[in-house]
Amino acid sequence: MRYALPLVVLFCSLIASGIEAPQLVSEQDGEPGQSASGTNGFGGAVASPVLDDGRVFFLTLTPFTPFDENGLVDVYSGPLGELDYVSLAGRLPQGTPTGNAEAVGVSHDGSVVAVSRYELALDPFPRAAILNPDATIVSRTPLTGNPEVTGISLSGDGSRLVLISPTDGLVPTDSNGRPDLFHYALADDTLSPIATTAAPTSVTIGTTGGLIAFVAGGALHVYDVNGNATTVLAAAGSAVTGASVSGNGAWIAFSSAQDGLVTGDQDGLADAFVIRTDGSEVRQVSVLPSGEDFTTAAGSLDRPVLSEDGRFVCFVAGLPGRSAAAQIWLRDTQQARTYCLSVSAGSALADVDCRAPAIAAGGRYITFCSAATNLSVPAATVRQVYLVDLGPSWLDVIPVAPSRLWLDDVADVIAWEWVLGYETASDYEISLDGGVSWAVATGNPSWVGNLAVAAGQIMVRVRAGEGNAAGDSVVAPAGLT
Repeated sequence: MRYALPLVVLFCSLIASGIEAPQLVSEQDGEPGQSASGTNGFGGAVASPVLDDGRVFFLTLTPFTPFDENGLVDVYSGPLGELDYVSLAGRLPQGTPTGNAEAVGVSHDGSVVAVSRYELALDPFPRAAILNPDATIVSRTPLTGNPEVTGISLSGDGSRLVLISPTDGLVPTDSNGRPDLFHYALADDTLSPIATTAAPTSVTIGTTGGLIAFVAGGALHVYDVNGNATTVLAAAGSAVTGASVSGNGAWIAFSSAQDGLVTGDQDGLADAFVIRTDGSEVRQVSVLPSGEDFTTAAGSLDRPVLSEDGRFVCFVAGLPGRSAAAQIWLRDTQQARTYCLSVSAGSALADVDCRAPAIAAGGRYITFCSAATNLSVPAATVRQVYLVDLGPSWLDVIPVAPSRLWLDDVADVIAWEWVLGYETASDYEISLDGGVSWAVATGNPSWVGNLAVAAGQIMVRVRAGEGNAAGDSVVAPAGLT
């Protein structure tokens, strides 16, 4: 049973995390820009990719440089106060027509940028293009026929683009008259279809381009590029509305209003979850700092997103009883803690919806967009892009202990439940003498030999917790004979 905390205690718990207030990215000389991240008829909230060095790539109508004279939504990048114009519109041969940028994806090192943009100022359909930010001129599109696209995702290594397109004829077998899923290999300039039974949505791709997650017909799918095989993750249910895969391909974050995906979830509200890509485990991540469930929909406005290893998950939800505006939340799955990131320097929640979170591969930086009037000085009046820096110490937090430990006195083995982000045996150490000495695990289950070990002496911990007290380990209440 989960117990309610008074609102004042709950709010103090979510702002006492040491996280600095969001910093305004879309600004010039201290003034907020105009219509960043998709407004004024140029689309809805759009995620702003952020790299491990703090560089942010975002859409804006503001001409932040003298070279930007097209009056269009363009792509900018850079650390705070040092924005660089990297939009397709300014990098094509002179006279080439183009329109507003609609979405952007970036490789982890920033060397490859994928842009979904409109062909002309009045073009009703966005198209796809790939560019090198250091190049002066780039190709308009890598895809024959310049098809319409309704979703793009670029792999972290920049090797593969996955896209959704309703345009028939991109491959000889495509004539079904509905959106289809494709992946494009940059190295050999090949476009390949991914078979789907319904129109795909919410597509993302892992770091190496080998694993693609998408939603079709309310079901969560995983596509193995190398094996050309699609798996439906039945444990995610049949009402998935958005999903994203971790860079390492181990976890998928998704949103769903379906009850019963985890024990105790029967409120009929949308929640954010993570699931292993093999479908073996589902965890709810939309949990308040108090440990309670959200009493408003969580994760339904925008899909939840993950760090490279799946440790950090960001999702969108309101704070029940305190603010009707959607806030940006961070769930640290290793520490089982939740924090609100859309909090001003004066400890006030954002007064307008916050949307479209994005997280750096390493997990230190998070971006989101909002038209909140209380997150910047001077106050913003249109949607802006904000950056949250968790700081380097967050990445060194000691992981929690495994939650369960099993003993087999006949086979002389011990086994434990993996901690999220630590899913190989060599990530763990085993002690048979109450924590006096430790040895690296060779397997899970792990054979310990035909030994007599007293109750309370068998312990397992994550190796990253070395040097901590025994309390940071899971202890077996029984022993071995």
